[in-house]
Amino acid sequence: MRRHSLRMPLLLLVMLMAALTSYAQEGHGVLQILELGRGFTERSDFELFNCSDVSCLRIARLLLPGLFASDPATGVIRAAEPGERILIGDPPVLPSAEQQYTIQADLLWSDGTPISAYDVAFSVIGRELRAPASLTIIDGLRIDGERTFTVTYRSPDCTAQARLNSVIMPVTSFAASFRQFALSFQAEHAGVPSLADWQKAYREAFRVEWGQPDAATSQGSIDDIPWGGQFLIQTNDGANYVITTSSGLVIDENSFDSPAFESLTGKDINLLLDPPFAERADLRNLGDIQLYEAPGYAADRLVFNLSDPNYPRPAFIDAGPLEQLPHPILWDVRVRRAIRLAIDTQALIDGALHGGGVALNGAYSPASWAYDPSLTAWDYDPVEAERLLDEAGWRGSESRRCVGCTYPERRSSLSLRLMVDNDEVRQQVAEIIQVQLGRVGIAVEIYYDDGSRQDFDLLLTGTSGASLWAREPDLTYQFTQAMDVLGVRVGNLGSYVNPELESLLEQARSVPTCSIQARADIYQQVQRLLNEELPATWLYARNDFYSARGIVNFSPFPGEPLWNITDWVVTR
Repeated sequence: MRRHSLRMPLLLLVMLMAALTSYAQEGHGVLQILELGRGFTERSDFELFNCSDVSCLRIARLLLPGLFASDPATGVIRAAEPGERILIGDPPVLPSAEQQYTIQADLLWSDGTPISAYDVAFSVIGRELRAPASLTIIDGLRIDGERTFTVTYRSPDCTAQARLNSVIMPVTSFAASFRQFALSFQAEHAGVPSLADWQKAYREAFRVEWGQPDAATSQGSIDDIPWGGQFLIQTNDGANYVITTSSGLVIDENSFDSPAFESLTGKDINLLLDPPFAERADLRNLGDIQLYEAPGYAADRLVFNLSDPNYPRPAFIDAGPLEQLPHPILWDVRVRRAIRLAIDTQALIDGALHGGGVALNGAYSPASWAYDPSLTAWDYDPVEAERLLDEAGWRGSESRRCVGCTYPERRSSLSLRLMVDNDEVRQQVAEIIQVQLGRVGIAVEIYYDDGSRQDFDLLLTGTSGASLWAREPDLTYQFTQAMDVLGVRVGNLGSYVNPELESLLEQARSVPTCSIQARADIYQQVQRLLNEELPATWLYARNDFYSARGIVNFSPFPGEPLWNITDWVVTR
């Protein structure tokens, strides 16, 4: 059993106990979260924490108030319910290019301080300090008053508010002088100041350097943060109960490690979220637990680089288009289809995921409202794969070489470099794909990076389902020309260009009523087009796996095991 670093989990434990002690003293039991997983790390700029994985975000959303409420089943932005700790009570269905918001009255941090527009500005401005303009959510922000603020959206469409949605941090805990800075800054800027101007001025005022401690803006200790979440869990005896997340290890002050199965059966915990795939079989066989297992929003895909990886370049330079050299092998859709037919997706699921996933027929998981059940899935057909490779001019059996292919001088053997991002499951999947492609004569070399430099042939990557807008099915980031930007991990990494696809994505984002059904109809067209042209191919969705004992009202949705946590009653 691997050991776990206790630095961040124990830091979280300190924070949680400070936040929850008052509730326990009032007679409420608390569901105590001891283990967090990767991704909860200190930052040097506006936000203290940068959550990048599911378990971190789940906990941050419990401790901190959200900007917008969303439907737990669909993720669609909605009006806040009475008493819900959501800042914007009734957001518009489709925001204006310049949209003003008002924070609900009487929302307080736990120290009694009102939650203000300065908290929102502090959190929003620092979210994407280094993002290129094409990837930013908003163009500008203005603080209009204590409870009002205005944002100018780069694209005021059905996805804008979902993309902006985040938890909000208390500015006084991290930057006591931010309010005075904001007042002075806005006095010098008319209208709605741009996000770039905000960030530049903040860096200059406080001498913030990326990666360096921001001592000038920090104050107090972690114990002094006035958390905004509510953790009112009912129990039958007032005892504390434990959630463990993602890694399947329970960690406490005494540094003990316990496998997921042993923890649940030994009654150490009441709820286990997404344990390792290898441990799920034993948990499925337990007869006295509440088990939820279904496809979630985390899905893995194989991206084909359609440009020459030896000469990676962005789509635009100085506002003008930059010519892309075609990939010497993958430019040919017959080769891309052959690769897809040579991959046995079920073998990937059975091997790396221990059966804990479902093969995909397109870009969306069955959990998504954009999923099209009528779409034909890719078959495993290595014979047809070999025929397509022969037709494309790549001949041979164990090792294929160019005999009539288009670019023999640039790559004469059918060998591809498969890049894998930092994910243990995908690393196992890559090894299986390497074997499967080898059976049809495609040599594969595996190496590890995030794809942002666009110097790969194939990229195995995916979505984690971690963000608040993970359920938004818009694919603009992944497949539009403006998102073909070097150095970012969330853009059009394969340099795919298709005006028809971009038009469909624009239509789906701009439906006047933002109707799910109207948008889903368009996204189904998008999936068919992507399956035909194959700039990428989606392999499987990972199953969410939540196992509980003694929790009344436990009724999770995909990606949302804790959505109604304040209604739970723990009975053991």
